[in-house]
Amino acid sequence: GPYIKWLEENGGDREQLTAAKALTPPSGAPSCYKMSMPQELHYNRYIADSTIRLIEQSTEEDASPFFSWCSFPDPHLPIAPPKPYCDLYSPQQMPLPVGRDGELDDLPSIYERILAGKILPNGTDNRGLTDEHCQEMIALTYGMITHIDTEIGRVLDALEKSGQADNTIIIFLSDHGDMMGDHGLLWKAFYTFRGCINIPTIVSVPGQLGGQQCDALIAQIDLFPSLLDLCDLPLPGSDWGDKPTPFSRGAVRPLHTHPGHSWKDLLDGSKQSIRSTVVIENDDPSTGHQVHALVTSTHRLTIYPDSDEGELFDLQNDPWELFNLWYHPDHAGLRCKLTSQLLNDYVRETPWFPIPPWNA
Repeated sequence: GPYIKWLEENGGDREQLTAAKALTPPSGAPSCYKMSMPQELHYNRYIADSTIRLIEQSTEEDASPFFSWCSFPDPHLPIAPPKPYCDLYSPQQMPLPVGRDGELDDLPSIYERILAGKILPNGTDNRGLTDEHCQEMIALTYGMITHIDTEIGRVLDALEKSGQADNTIIIFLSDHGDMMGDHGLLWKAFYTFRGCINIPTIVSVPGQLGGQQCDALIAQIDLFPSLLDLCDLPLPGSDWGDKPTPFSRGAVRPLHTHPGHSWKDLLDGSKQSIRSTVVIENDDPSTGHQVHALVTSTHRLTIYPDSDEGELFDLQNDPWELFNLWYHPDHAGLRCKLTSQLLNDYVRETPWFPIPPWNA
C-alpha cells in the first residue's frame, strides 16, 4: 500500500522485509529472522511519521480536534526486528514458558492434533518447537516491542511539542496476544489462554493521576463507550429509549444500545469494577471452531460447541492455566454455574440494534 510506495520513493528495497534478505540466515525458529531493512525505512517509522504529520496539522488555525488511530502491526509474525532491536536481548537469558508433564492429556482433543501437526491453525505448524526456538522468539519479540516503544516515543514527543499533550487522551492497546510457546503453541487461533486474551491497556487522560494500576476486568468493547464518555459525548442511539413509540418498553430493565461499559470511573477511582465477567467469542475459520468463553476474577471457562469438551481453569490457584478442571467431577457444579453465567451474559452483551424503523 502507501508504505511500499513511500519505501520505493525513498530508495528502499521491499525484499529487505523478507527472510530472503535477512541479516543472518534464519536459525529455524518459527517465523524468526533479523530483518535487514534499516529502521529509518521500516514501516514502523512510516506509521509514526504519518501520525506525527497529523498532529502537526492539528495545530493549524482552522484545524478541528483530532483523532488518530496509530496502528503498528508489530509485534507480530514474522518475528523480525531490524537493527539495533534484533540484537538487544540475549535468547539465552529469556525465561522459558511454564509447563507441566501430562498437561496435554487434560485439554480438549484438538490440541493433540495441533501439536502433532495434523491441524495447522492459521497455517501455523506447531511441531518441533524447542526451548531454543522459544527463547529466540521471545528475545526477538522483546526487540520488536522496544522498536515500537521508540516510535511511540517520537509520536509523544511530537504531541508534547505541539502543545496539546495536556489536552489529549492517549490509549495504548492491542487486538490480541501471542501464545509464544505457552502450552507448546504458537501465534493465535481459537485459543482463550491468557497468552491470547490478556492484552496491554495503558491509558493517559488529562487531569487524571498517573502511575496507577487497575486489576478490574475490562473488554475491548468497552473502549468505544469509554472514549465517548471521557470526551463527554453520547453513545450513538443512546436516546432511543426517549423517542416516542406507540407502546412502552424497558419496563424490566433499561435498554442498552451498546454492549460495552465505560471505564471512566475506574480511572478516577470512584469505582473498583465495571463488570463482573468478560464474554469472549472467537470464530476461527482455519479450524472451524467457534469457541465461547467466560472470564471472571477467579476463573476462565471455555466451551466448544458441538462437543462435550471444554476448559475450566482456576486463575487464582493456577495462573499459568496448567490444570484443566473441566472433566473433574468435583468441579461439575462450578462448570454448570459458569456455563449458565456465560449464556446469560452473552445475551446481555448483545446490543439492542438495529434501531427499529419507528425510531428512525
